Amino acid sequence: MEDYITVHRQNKVHGPPGPNARSYENVDAQFFGGEADLRLSLTQELFLFGGMSYVQARKETKPQRNINSSKVAEIPPLKTRLALRYDKGIYVYTLEKWKRSFPQLRIG
Repeated sequence: MEDYITVHRQNKVHGPPGPNARSYENVDAQFFGGEADLRLSLTQELFLFGGMSYVQARKETKPQRNINSSKVAEIPPLKTRLALRYDKGIYVYTLEKWKRSFPQLRIG
């Protein structure tokens, strides 16, 4: 992806003393990942659903602009899901018993 907008710290030009200012920069980034779903018919009206999704991302670094990490912030971690569905034609009920998002370890 071209022109992905990332936030970075920079020295303050004006203002009261304190922490660095934040600024934004366009960089190139690559996103890749996938998802898989499984649907199993237990009976004519009862179905089991399972799935997972994963995304990985990297961005270009620009040390002269204080963009030193190739990690992209706020990319969702591995997610899994398990659900049971009852489908009677007019009425559909879904029970999502187990949904899990794993810890976010890629902090930009």
